[in-house]
Amino acid sequence: MKLTGEFWETIGPHYVYGYQHPDGSWKYIGKAVVGRVTDHANPKSISYKGYDLEDAYILARNLPSDKVAVAVESALIQEHQPTDNLVSGHHKENYIMASLKGLFDNFQAGQRNYHVELAECIVDHQDIIGSTIGGSTSNNSGFLIYSALRESTNMDIRVGKNGVNVSVNSQPTSDNAAGRGHFDKLVEIVTPMLEDEYDLGIYPNDKLGGKIKFDVEDLDTALELWSDITSS
Repeated sequence: MKLTGEFWETIGPHYVYGYQHPDGSWKYIGKAVVGRVTDHANPKSISYKGYDLEDAYILARNLPSDKVAVAVESALIQEHQPTDNLVSGHHKENYIMASLKGLFDNFQAGQRNYHVELAECIVDHQDIIGSTIGGSTSNNSGFLIYSALRESTNMDIRVGKNGVNVSVNSQPTSDNAAGRGHFDKLVEIVTPMLEDEYDLGIYPNDKLGGKIKFDVEDLDTALELWSDITSS
């Protein structure tokens, strides 16, 4: 069987091929350009595998790019598990056989209900936040608790998929010397308390006030800070 360049033009530029066992199961599946499929049956080729070209099949042809060929190859390897492929194909973890309902049920089971978590936090830690809480809110991404404003300062705790974040906020209402200097004074007070343990982000507003933000290990740690900061 003499395969011509004109023939390969009808198969390429990229394609996926396979070699079968006599029982119809697959020995090997690969991706290729031009005549690479024949190399496994050619004793003169460094890719020779001792295969018979009569057992070769083109599984997908005229693929537009190597990336597409990789995707098709990987899917077929995952499905047919050829005996001679040394690796399981690219991105094998992305090829699954599962019902849509099953996937969605698993997704829902792994979701956190931040509305419930917020309610539980307020009830369980009433002794810490009960007299100082200014408000709270929650959505499907997380929840927020913030303290009442005291001397133009308050604190908030944000809990979400990326962890727990604390913010100490300067919110002066008067554009005077005291108001303009309020955030700098807050930074002077808070920074020595926290800088040894936390990576502080200091964000002044354009005019008045600003935020000192940092991540903490967990909600319990944030509540300990709440107790310290809102009572100081």
